Amino acid sequence: MKYISKIFQPLIVSPRNVASKSHEISSNSQRLMVDLGIVRSTSSTGLFALLPLGVRSLDKLTAIVHAKLNSLDALQISLPTLVSEDLWIKSQRLQVAGPEVMRMKDRQDRRYILSPTHEESITDLIASVSPLSARQLPLRLYQIGNKYRDEMRPRYGIIRSREFLMKDMYTFDVDKNLSMKTYEAVNEAYEQIFSAIGIDYMKVEGCTGTIGGTISHEYHYPASIGEDQLLECSSCNHRVSQEQLLSLNEITEDNLSCSKCGDKNLKKTSGIEVGHTFLLGTKYSTALQAFTIGSTPLHMGCYGLGLSRLLGAALENLSTETELRWPTSIVPFTVCIIGPKNGSKEDKTATPLIEDLYSTLTKSLPVLHDDIIIDDRSHLTIGKRVLEARRFGYPYIVVVGQKACQEIPQYELLDLKAETSYLDKSELISKIHDLTKTLRTFPNQNYMDTYSVSSDVLTENSLK
Repeated sequence: MKYISKIFQPLIVSPRNVASKSHEISSNSQRLMVDLGIVRSTSSTGLFALLPLGVRSLDKLTAIVHAKLNSLDALQISLPTLVSEDLWIKSQRLQVAGPEVMRMKDRQDRRYILSPTHEESITDLIASVSPLSARQLPLRLYQIGNKYRDEMRPRYGIIRSREFLMKDMYTFDVDKNLSMKTYEAVNEAYEQIFSAIGIDYMKVEGCTGTIGGTISHEYHYPASIGEDQLLECSSCNHRVSQEQLLSLNEITEDNLSCSKCGDKNLKKTSGIEVGHTFLLGTKYSTALQAFTIGSTPLHMGCYGLGLSRLLGAALENLSTETELRWPTSIVPFTVCIIGPKNGSKEDKTATPLIEDLYSTLTKSLPVLHDDIIIDDRSHLTIGKRVLEARRFGYPYIVVVGQKACQEIPQYELLDLKAETSYLDKSELISKIHDLTKTLRTFPNQNYMDTYSVSSDVLTENSLK
C-alpha cells in the first residue's frame, strides 16, 4: 500500500493571495510543480531535481513510449553521454553548433561534448560494424537518457532546462524509398503515442535546422507560453512552423502564405515543441562511413521526444491557476482514498474500511495495481485533504466519511471532471471500473471542465 505520509513531497506554502517568490517562476506549470513537490529547484540555474511523484509520472510516460516503439521492432540501446568532438568535426556540425553545446576536457586534454543528441555517436557505432547486409536492415535503435543544452536563458521549469530527459531514435535503411517508409512508420507511432497520452497536439512541417536532412516534422502542445509559432492554412489545412515557412519562401512575417496552396489566410498558434522527426538521408553515414554492402551509405532517420519537457508541457496545457491537472495516462496515482479525521465520531467505524476498500479495488481492478494512494494524515480534516488531493490533481478521490458509517456504507466519489456521487461498495467498484477500464488504452481526456466538490466535504467547519 502507498501512503501519502511516506511520500517525499516537500511543499512550498505561500501566504494566501501571495505568489511563490522563492524561485524564478516563469510559467504556471513550473510554479505548481515546485510548490506541490513534483520537482525541486537546485542551486544551479536551469537544473531541477525530479521528486518521487514526478518520477512516477515519467515512468508511466516512458512505458507508453516503450510499448509503441516495441511495436516497430525498435531495440533499446544506451550510448555514452560524453561524445568526442572529433565526431562532430567529421560531421561538420561542431562548426555550426553554437554556444548551446556544452563542452569539456578530460585530464589528458581531450575534448568532449555533453551530448544534446546522438547522430554522430550512433553512426560511428554502426560504422564500426559496417558494411551491413540488406537482411540486417531496417535497423531501428533508440535510447532514453539525459541530454544537455547550455541554455542562455532557462525558463518555464522543466519545459526549457539545461538538462532534460529525451527519447532519441535512429534508423538505418538500404535506400531512400525504404527510409521514407520507415519515416512514415515512426511518425505513425508518434501519433499513437501522443493520442495515448491524451492531449490535443499539433503536427507541423518543421525546419531541419543544424541536424539536417530533407524532411522534418514537429509535434507541439498548444500553449500561451509556447515559443514556436505554428501556422494552419484555412483552405487546405496544411500545418507548418513559421520558421520553416519563412525559410521556404524567403519572405517576411507580414507576407506569409501557405506553402501548399498559396492562401494567405493562416491561423497562428503558439506551441511547445515536444517531438521532432527528421529524414536525414546520407549526411552522417557518408561523413562517418556507415555503409551497406557495396560501399553505399546507409539512409538514416532520427526521431526525438523530449520526455521531461512533455511532462511540463502537459501540465501547462491542462492545469488551472491553482490545481495541477494531469493526463489520466501519466498521473502519479489514479485514485486517492481519504479517511476520517483521527478522534472524529466516524473514526472507529470508518477507518477500518479504508484498507479493505484498497484491497478490494486492487484485486477487482488489476489496472489499479500500485496506482492507488491512501491519505493517512488523519490529524487533518477530510476537507483539507480533499483540497490538497484536488491541488495534486488525483482524478478520482474516494472519501470514507460520515456516510460510510451507515448500515450499508456509502462512499463519496469525487471525479474532477464530473459530479460527486455517493455509492455503496459494489457500485463504487463498478463505477471506478467504468472510469478506468480504458486506462491502458489512454483515451483523450480534458480536465478543463467544471469541477464540482461536495458541499458536505467543503464546509467551513471541515476546513478548521
